[in-house]
Amino acid sequence: MSDTPFVVPMLKQLANPDGATTLAGLAPADTPVLRPLAADVVVMYAIDRPNRLEYITHKTLAIMGMGLEALHQLAVRNLPRCLDRIQLHDCGDGVIGISAGGTFEATLLLLDELWPRLAPHLPGQPLAAIPSRDLIFVIGSEQPQAFELIAARARTALAERRHALSNAVFIRQGNSWSAYNN
Repeated sequence: MSDTPFVVPMLKQLANPDGATTLAGLAPADTPVLRPLAADVVVMYAIDRPNRLEYITHKTLAIMGMGLEALHQLAVRNLPRCLDRIQLHDCGDGVIGISAGGTFEATLLLLDELWPRLAPHLPGQPLAAIPSRDLIFVIGSEQPQAFELIAARARTALAERRHALSNAVFIRQGNSWSAYNN
């Protein structure tokens, strides 16, 4: 598969995250490939071009000769190459901000190998907020007032709403994320 383009995952907010929604005016083959993550967030896939990201449509996926699972695995494998050094930032009260270059922070939810490494900093289960594609905050569920603290981060006021993601709080159980309702 040396002709395979460099594919990356992107998290996007979708009002109807069941993946069955077609975007207004587009034929089903021309709609972006979606994979539900949790709450109102889906994973979309893009080809990383020199000056832009080109979202993969169902037609493109068929041309690539891949299924959704193979596409997802490829994109997640490529993700570390898009990241700067992952850094943890103490935001107070047990909340940790994570930075990795300014574009793909929210996609860190997809890196299964990251979460065991963060476990010593997150007592209990990881709770996460991704108010925009370049912001991710985490806290351990056993931290005092964990839900309230991370929910406040999920509602972070954004100067730039263009890359807004979600006001939801996410919890990691096993190797997957789901919406957390306290």
